[in-house]
Amino acid sequence: MVGFTRFACYCKKNKYLTNLLDILGVSDEEVWSYGQAFRQLSQDTNCRHLDFARLHDLIDDDNIHEPATEEDYLRNAPKYRDEIIRKYLPVDFDPVEFIAKDFDATCTFRGYIKFLETDFTDNIFEGKLKTKSQIKRYHEDVARSMIIRGKASSPLYHTDLL
Repeated sequence: MVGFTRFACYCKKNKYLTNLLDILGVSDEEVWSYGQAFRQLSQDTNCRHLDFARLHDLIDDDNIHEPATEEDYLRNAPKYRDEIIRKYLPVDFDPVEFIAKDFDATCTFRGYIKFLETDFTDNIFEGKLKTKSQIKRYHEDVARSMIIRGKASSPLYHTDLL
C-alpha cells in the first residue's frame, strides 16, 4: 500500500511538475518520455481514476488538440507554455515586487532556491566550472521563473483544467 500511495502522490504532483520541468533544464524530449512513462505506469497498475494534464489542456481551446506524436509535442510545447503565460499571467505582474511584498511568495521563492541547491546543482553544473555567485544567480533566476510560471498557472487550480 505504501508503494501505491507514493505512486498516487507522484501522479498528483505530475500535473504541476510537468509544467515546470523545462524551467529546470529538462529537455522537452525528456518531459515527453516522463509523461508517457507515468501514463503507462498508471495503466499497468490499473489506476483508472488518475487524470493527466497535457500542456494543451491548460490552454482550454477546443481548436488545440493533444499531440499525436512526440514530434507534435516537441514542435508545440514551447508555444503552449508561451500561451499559458500570455493567457493567465497578469500583464503588470512583477515577480521581484511580488516576492518582496508577499510573505508566502518569499517563502516559496526561498524554498525553490533550497530545492535547487540540494537537488539540482550536481546535475546542472556537472563538468562545468561555475563560481558560487554564478550558481546562486542561476538558482535565483530559475526560482523566479518558477514563481512566474506558478502565478500564471494558479488560476488553473480553481478550474478542472489542472
